[in-house]
Amino acid sequence: MTALAPSYHASGHRSLTDRQREALRFIGRSLQEVGRPPTLREIGHWMSIRSTNDVNDHLRALERKGYLVRTDDMARGIQLTHLGRAELGENVTTIGTAPVRLLPSVTYENVVGLAKQLPRQEIVRLQSELLALLLGDI
Repeated sequence: MTALAPSYHASGHRSLTDRQREALRFIGRSLQEVGRPPTLREIGHWMSIRSTNDVNDHLRALERKGYLVRTDDMARGIQLTHLGRAELGENVTTIGTAPVRLLPSVTYENVVGLAKQLPRQEIVRLQSELLALLLGDI
């Protein structure tokens, strides 16, 4: 029996199966809506998979293909890579380790214009939070 050659994404990475793409989308939706990655059981429930070992197989494949990374000793230790976020069509970057969603309509000029309309006390608070974020304190 001849083995089929794996299919590749235009970027040169191995393509995802439909089930892998479904898992990736659920992880992305959880990160966006809840602010944290789902557990293996939550992914299994969403995909109608009873066995966490089967869910683990899908996640290992996504990790091997470069779409996510996992921390083994954490229940929610799943992070999307840039490739994973690109697959989901997200315009996301990171500051330190914190993901920051980029909105296409937000420009430096828009932010400065909005900041000029804020009370001084609010500007100082936002500057303090941004500095803490950039320094990794948040």
